[in-house]
Amino acid sequence: MITVFPKLKLIISALFKSIPSMGYIIMLIGLLFYVYAIVGVFVFGKTDPMHFGDLHHTFVTLFKVLTLEGWTDIMNVHVFGPINNENQQIVSLWPFLYFSSFILIGAMIIMNLFIGVIMNSMEESQKELSQELNEIKYKDKNTDELYKHIITRLDDLNKEIKSLKKN
Repeated sequence: MITVFPKLKLIISALFKSIPSMGYIIMLIGLLFYVYAIVGVFVFGKTDPMHFGDLHHTFVTLFKVLTLEGWTDIMNVHVFGPINNENQQIVSLWPFLYFSSFILIGAMIIMNLFIGVIMNSMEESQKELSQELNEIKYKDKNTDELYKHIITRLDDLNKEIKSLKKN
């Protein structure tokens, strides 16, 4: 199917070209997760062992935060402290800075790097595909010129044969 649909070939080749660069972005995300996980275990581990008790649970929690799935509930536990119906006062704003900086760096910046790498590879693949098409057109143009030359030459030979027959 890839050879039949040139646009599909373009997308597949762009994805394959972007794999090496994506490896570096994945390493960057891993480093970001590791740093934030260590900070999360030390800062929030005692108050919220379900989410930040160890590195494993912290990595899962950070993945939830990165995908923007229920991160406000996790953050509110640390901003407001234990939730009571009578008392909901802000205990600390540091958790807000922790979560918002992780979302800004992780979800906004690094995910846009993924998109940028894929778009750059897509542009390179588009240039290669258009170059291939130009080469094919050039070959077809040369074939057309050769065909016209042969037809012209055959016409000339036919005229000569006719003139020789008359003589």
